[in-house]
Amino acid sequence: MTLTCHVTAANPAASEYRFYLNHTIRNTSNSNKVTIIDVQRSKHYGEYMCVAHNNVGDGQSDAVVLDINGKCLIFRDYQTL
Repeated sequence: MTLTCHVTAANPAASEYRFYLNHTIRNTSNSNKVTIIDVQRSKHYGEYMCVAHNNVGDGQSDAVVLDINGKCLIFRDYQTL
């Protein structure tokens, strides 16, 4: 699962992004995306938000809730050559 923090009006551009889960910081980087591998309800269920930072200040996203109801299976289509 990949979460993306879209910043539409920052001047200067955002230089750091902080991702929070249930009000606890989980990731800080200069990328506006964070990828979670092997999503599990016990570890990843909850309210996510992003804070974008530049040298002027911070901008906070609205929170989104990730609700995990069961295992996610991804099927890929393979062509026979």
